[in-house]
Amino acid sequence: MSFWYPEQILQENIQHSTTCPEAIGARGRNAPNEVTLYSRSYQSEEKIPKNPTLEKRDFNSPPVLGGTSRVFPRGGVVEDRGGSHYSITPSLQSTSSRSIGTRSKCRDRGNIPALHTHVIPYPWTIHCNPETGIGDNTSIINVTLVNPYQAIKIGPAWNELHYIKNVYGTPLKKGVKMAFTTDIGRIYNLHFGPKYWSKSGLKSAPAEACIKNQLQENATGIEIGRSDWEYMYDVSIDSYKIGVHILKSERGAPNGAIYGLNVSNAEIGIMIDDVESSGYLITKSNISASYGNKPYCVYAGKNFKSIVQFNSCTFSGQPAEIIHSDGLISSHLTFQNCTFKSRKNDDKSNADINIKRGTIAVLDSVFEKNSLHFNLGKEVICTQILDNKYPDSKPIIKNNSKGNIIISQKPLHCEKLNVQDYVYPEEPKPKTNSLYVVTDFGAKRDGMTDDTKAIQKALDYAGKNGGGTVYLPAGHYKILTHLNVPKGVELRGIWDVPHHTVSHGSVLHAYEGKNNENATPFISIETGAGVRGFTVWYPEQMIQRNIPNEVTLYSRSYSTSNIQCSSEIPLNPPLGKGDSNHQSNNPLFHQSTVFQYPWAIRTKGTNCWIKDVALANPYKGADLASYNSCNHYVSYLCGAPLKTGIFISKNSGNGWVESIQFNPHYWARNPNYPQPTHPDIKVIIDYQRARLTAFKFGYCENEFNLGLFVYASLKGMYFVDDNGGCNSDIFLPGIDTGKNSIFIEKAGERKGLNFINNQLVIAGKTIDAAIKTTPEFAGKATFFNTLVWGNHTAKVTKINGKGKVIIQQLHSTMGDFIINAGSSDLRNIVLEPRHKMKPKFIFGSKVKKASLMAVYSKEGTIIQNNAGNKLKAEYNYVK
Repeated sequence: MSFWYPEQILQENIQHSTTCPEAIGARGRNAPNEVTLYSRSYQSEEKIPKNPTLEKRDFNSPPVLGGTSRVFPRGGVVEDRGGSHYSITPSLQSTSSRSIGTRSKCRDRGNIPALHTHVIPYPWTIHCNPETGIGDNTSIINVTLVNPYQAIKIGPAWNELHYIKNVYGTPLKKGVKMAFTTDIGRIYNLHFGPKYWSKSGLKSAPAEACIKNQLQENATGIEIGRSDWEYMYDVSIDSYKIGVHILKSERGAPNGAIYGLNVSNAEIGIMIDDVESSGYLITKSNISASYGNKPYCVYAGKNFKSIVQFNSCTFSGQPAEIIHSDGLISSHLTFQNCTFKSRKNDDKSNADINIKRGTIAVLDSVFEKNSLHFNLGKEVICTQILDNKYPDSKPIIKNNSKGNIIISQKPLHCEKLNVQDYVYPEEPKPKTNSLYVVTDFGAKRDGMTDDTKAIQKALDYAGKNGGGTVYLPAGHYKILTHLNVPKGVELRGIWDVPHHTVSHGSVLHAYEGKNNENATPFISIETGAGVRGFTVWYPEQMIQRNIPNEVTLYSRSYSTSNIQCSSEIPLNPPLGKGDSNHQSNNPLFHQSTVFQYPWAIRTKGTNCWIKDVALANPYKGADLASYNSCNHYVSYLCGAPLKTGIFISKNSGNGWVESIQFNPHYWARNPNYPQPTHPDIKVIIDYQRARLTAFKFGYCENEFNLGLFVYASLKGMYFVDDNGGCNSDIFLPGIDTGKNSIFIEKAGERKGLNFINNQLVIAGKTIDAAIKTTPEFAGKATFFNTLVWGNHTAKVTKINGKGKVIIQQLHSTMGDFIINAGSSDLRNIVLEPRHKMKPKFIFGSKVKKASLMAVYSKEGTIIQNNAGNKLKAEYNYVK
C-alpha cells in the first residue's frame, strides 16, 4: 500500500485535492493475526495494533504506484514535535509495515527556482518503537514513501532488531533516523531520490528539478546515531544535502558496517561527527558530491575521534575536497583499493585528501587528477601513502606535519576485493497455491492437547494433493513426537516478517528426544519443501547453576492473554536427569543443567527453505548437512541454540544464508512460556560461550552469506573438512563475545573464504583468538575490512597450518598476532590496545612466507621474528 500526502507542495499557488476513503482504524482492535490490504485507499493517523501483519500482494520493485494500496496521512506539524502518522508499537508482538508508500498531489510547473519552493513540515511517517518499553523486531518491508517530510524514525527509546528492506521514496527532510539500537538492525535495498516522486505516475507530481533543489538544500538521507553493529547493504541516496550522517546521539555513538552504498549529487556524501571506539566499515561504495559551494565526498568533523575504514570505494563528482577531516588527534582514516576521481579546480589550496590531525593510510589506490593529493596538518602523527597510482607517477603533497610520514611507490601486490555482490535469490514457494488450515484437521492449539497427528495429517494431505501451504493459526501446539514436511509443501505460521519469541503467534512445543541428541529431528523437510513464520519452544528445557540431579515440577499455569489461545498452558511434570556430559566441562553447571535434544529442523534434500523461524531454546538448531543441501535458502532464522546453531554441508551447488540472529534473549525474555524455571540470561551466556558453535560449514561449492550474527559462543563461525571445504563470500558477519570468532580447519579449494566487513569480539571467562586456523588448515581465507575488540589479553590471530591468510584493513583494541605457520599477508592495520600495552607480532619458525606492512600502533610495534628472511616487514610505525 502507499502513504499519500495530498497536501504536500513544493511551490506556491498550487491546487491540491482531498479524499475521504476508509480509515485503517475501522478494522478495530480485535484484528486477525494477518491483515491483507489490497489496492485501495485509507486515511490514517494510526498506530499499527500489535497483532496484524500488513501484507501487500501487489508490490513492484522498483515501485509502480498506480496499483498499490495507499494511505493518506493528514495534519502537518513542525519538524519532530508531532509524533508520527504511523507508529509500529510491538507490545509483546512483532509488527510490520508491508508495502507502504506515500504520495502527493502537486501541480508540475517545471524547474522552479529555490525562492518559490515551499514544503509542509509533517511529522514522521513511520516511527519504530515509540516509547513502548518493548524494543524487538519492527519490520518495514516493500515500502514506497513517495513524499514524506520525515520518513522513518527508529528510537530514541530503546529498540532492537529493526529490519528495513526494499524501501523506496523521496523523503523531503530526512529519510531514516536511528538511535539507541542495541541489537542488530539491518537496512537492505533502500533507495531515496527525486525520481520516486517525480516519476510516480501521478499527473500532478512535481518536476524532478524542483524536488532535487529541496533535497540538496535541506535533506539528509540516513542519520545514524547510537546503533550497535548496524548492517547496511545496497543503499542509494541521490541528490541529498547529506547522504549519510554518522553522529553521537543521546545514548552514544554508533559502530557498524556498510557495503554497497551509493551516494550521488550530494553536498556531503558521508558526514562523520562521531563513531564508537571500535570503528566503522565502508566497502564497495560510490560516493559522489557536486552540490553547493564546497562539497565533500567525506567530511569528518571536530568531534571525530575513532576510525573509519574504506575499502574498494570510488569518490567522484565535483567536490572541493574529496576527503576532509577536522577530527581529533585520535582519529584514523584508512583507505585501500580506492579510486579518487576528479574535483573542482577553483582553489589550488584544496587537496584530494585534507587531514588536519590523527593518522591516515592510503594503500593501493588510484588518484585520477594531477593536483594536490594530500594536505597534511601540523597534528598529523602518522601517514602511510603506499603503492598508489598518480597521473605523474608521484603524489603531490603539502606536508605541515612533524609526524611519521611514510611514502613509497614500491608495488605491494595487495589482494583485490573481487567478489560477486550478494544477490537475493527468488524466495521459494510451495508447489501450489492450495491452503490447508491445521484446525480443519483437528488441531486444538491450546498447548495441552497433543496436536501432532492433526498437523501431520494436514501435511500428508497437502503432499498427496500436489503440495501447498499448511497454515498454523496463532496458538500453542503441543507436539509429542515429530513432524515431516512433504515435497512441495510449506509449513507456515502467522509471521511473514522476522519475529521475536516474545511475540508468540504460532508456537510449536517440542517434547520428543530429550537426552538423545541423535533422535529423529523435531521437523524434517523433504526436497522442495520449507517452513516459515513460527516459533519452536522446548517447554522442558532448563538451564541453571548448581541444581540437583533430580527436579520435580508440579503443574502450574501460564497466562496467554497476549496470544490467541483459549486456555492456560500447564507444564507436564516431572523432569528427569539432564546432560551428564556437561559437568566435567564447566564447573559452573551441574549435570542437570541442560537436556540434549535432536536437531530442531533438518532438511532432507535440495531446494529446501527456512524463513522467519524462531528457535527459542533448542539444543541444536538447523541441520543442512546430513543430506544433499543444494540450493538451500535460510533467511532470518533466530533464537538461542545451545550446542549448534546451524550446520551446512553437502552443497555441490548454490546456497543462501542471510540475516541470522542468535542471541540468548530469545530464551530469556519469555516468562509467559511454559518452562521449569525462568533462566538467568547470564547463565545462558556462560553456557553458550563454553559450548555453542553458532555457524558451522562443511563442503559448500558456492555459499552466499549476508548479515550473520551471534552473541555468546565458543566458536562463532566454524569451517570444517567434510569431504571438502567451504567456498563462500561472507558479507557483514558479526561474532560478539566468545572464545573464538572465526575458526577454520579447511577452506574450499576453488575460491576459499572471503570475509567482508567483519566485526569480531572476544570476551568471557575463556578467551582465545578472533581469527584462528588449526594445524590442519588448508586453502585460503581473506579478510577485507575488519574490526576486532574485546578482552585486551585475547589474541587477534592464531594462524596454523599450511593455508594462506590475508588480512587487509583491520582495527583492533586487543592484543597480539600469532602466526605460527603457513602463508600470511597483513596490510593496513591500526592498533589501539587498551592498558597501554604494546601488541606483538610473533612469527614462528614454520612460517612459509609472511608480510607485515603499514601497521600503526599508538604504543609502538613489537615484532618477534622466528621466520628469518621469510618475513617481510615494511612501512610500519615504530614509536
